[in-house]
Amino acid sequence: MSLCKDCKAKINWILGESGNSIPVDTEEICIMPDNEGHVVIVKLDGQVVKGNLTMKGSPGSVIGYTNHYDTCRASRR
Repeated sequence: MSLCKDCKAKINWILGESGNSIPVDTEEICIMPDNEGHVVIVKLDGQVVKGNLTMKGSPGSVIGYTNHYDTCRASRR
């Protein structure tokens, strides 16, 4: 775990599919994959998945993390 250099929030890093490091928020979220969904997550294997929020443990659901660039308070200025 590290801190965002801009907003000082706790973040983790996931190695993306193309080999790049992706900063992610520490809170785990669960989505139901859907190409028309409104939520984008990064899975631990680096795969980026789009979908809609759902309850953890729902059949077909996927667990991942929000890209920190989407939530960083400092980047919204």
